[in-house]
Amino acid sequence: MPISLWDYYHGKRIKIQFERQKFCDGCKGSGAESYESCSGCGGSGFKQQMIMMGPGMHAMMRGPCGDCSGEGKRVGAICKRCNGKKFNAQEKVLDVICTPGMRPNERIEFVGECSDQHEYATPGDVHIVLQEADEDIRFKRIQGTDDLEASTTVGLKDALLGCSEKMDTHPAHPQGLVIEIPVGIQHGDTMVIDGEGMPRRGGGRGALRVTVSVRATDAERAILKANKEALQAMFMPS
Repeated sequence: MPISLWDYYHGKRIKIQFERQKFCDGCKGSGAESYESCSGCGGSGFKQQMIMMGPGMHAMMRGPCGDCSGEGKRVGAICKRCNGKKFNAQEKVLDVICTPGMRPNERIEFVGECSDQHEYATPGDVHIVLQEADEDIRFKRIQGTDDLEASTTVGLKDALLGCSEKMDTHPAHPQGLVIEIPVGIQHGDTMVIDGEGMPRRGGGRGALRVTVSVRATDAERAILKANKEALQAMFMPS
């Protein structure tokens, strides 16, 4: 089941409807209302057959009766509720609850909710495996953690002097998350903002890790070139 980052953060309740096969209540999965003894084996479930092994040599072979499949009885009247099919289709609805803080690849298990089968004493279990939905959003969950990651690009002026930036699509901030770019940040630096990650099951939230790229615009390069001497003087030790 693909789940969006928003739903992993806030939780979600989803109903899944499917059809399963259940043993008929009328015949308990036998397909018959009544039985009669198999005439082919006399109700024993086995047949004996004389086989010639060679000249003057015979052997008595004993095996399951093919007429009744070794059961010793045959259907006298088929079940009217299932028309002899042994099963009836049943609509089933599962209530899947994804709680805040769950992670991709976690399983939600529903015991005994599969179809009935004659080969097994009890029905199998249904496993819902959570996956990440394919989303075009800025924030991504760091695999196996409660942290989020994102990236941003700032100009040279904002990298030198610092700035504020609003980042959209954060699940906790529908109106956008405002982050502060510190003075003098460098290309490739990663800012760690505690408490802005995903919910933790034990309480609290993980961190947000924002990787910053610095890219000078053509206008900024022109300013640097025009004010080269003044800039050199500013950065020279006194």
